[in-house]
Amino acid sequence: MIYHSKTPLNLKLNELRRADNKTLKEMAAIVGVNISTYGKYEKGKLHLPEMRLIKLCKYYTITLHDFYEMEIEAVYDWYKNGKRMRLIFERENIQFTV
Repeated sequence: MIYHSKTPLNLKLNELRRADNKTLKEMAAIVGVNISTYGKYEKGKLHLPEMRLIKLCKYYTITLHDFYEMEIEAVYDWYKNGKRMRLIFERENIQFTV
């Protein structure tokens, strides 16, 4: 599968992680790789396998299409009645997920 993005994938990974206030270690655990491997994904030195990308989309509750099109400004998470709530501010859009 080939995807095209307005923003390079590695920069988007870094942008998402920073907007979510996560460390490399935390994101590596979410994706199921070691810190060094995740760091290489963010630096563009290693290809991010589709399986790992899908894990990231599930974590951020977005589609693959959304992942490639969005330009994140901020992500806010909170819990209500035991459910994780997420508000994502994009440059042209605001998305709310439960």
